[in-house]
Amino acid sequence: MKYLLVFLISAINLIAQPKMYINNSLEQVKSSIYPNFDIHIAAGFSAGGRIGMRLILSKNISTEFSYGKDLRNFITLSDEQNRFTFGFNYSMGENGFVLSLLTTYVDQPNSVYEAIYISPMFGFLPLQIYGFHFFFRGGFTIEIIKAYPTANWKYEDFGPNLDAGIIWVF
Repeated sequence: MKYLLVFLISAINLIAQPKMYINNSLEQVKSSIYPNFDIHIAAGFSAGGRIGMRLILSKNISTEFSYGKDLRNFITLSDEQNRFTFGFNYSMGENGFVLSLLTTYVDQPNSVYEAIYISPMFGFLPLQIYGFHFFFRGGFTIEIIKAYPTANWKYEDFGPNLDAGIIWVF
């Protein structure tokens, strides 16, 4: 008798909210298909204003690539700086929290130096949910430069890093 009662309660719940059940089932199917992709527009201290994409390899691992400019280029007349960023993200479950490591190469034409920024960060990056979302990360940046004419890479600076933007996961 108790099994019949449990069955009837489950059936009534399913009939009362069929759309919710179907949506949850579709999300489970979508989230188990990899690789997935996203496109993002973001701004950060080390990576600059940029546009890029992420390749979501599994439930927990993704890589990202982006091209951007120094943030000062958007608000003042300053030297043109191209920034190429490669990143690795480890997602700590479906809640959206991630550990990220971004590496940014700064190419400044007609300059006497090149720079690489290495940025470990922690933040909110919802890669498991399809659609448009905001993201933000924070951490620190280590700057390594190569100054000419010596052309040796050396540690230059250390500072905070914030990164925020909009993503579209599909």
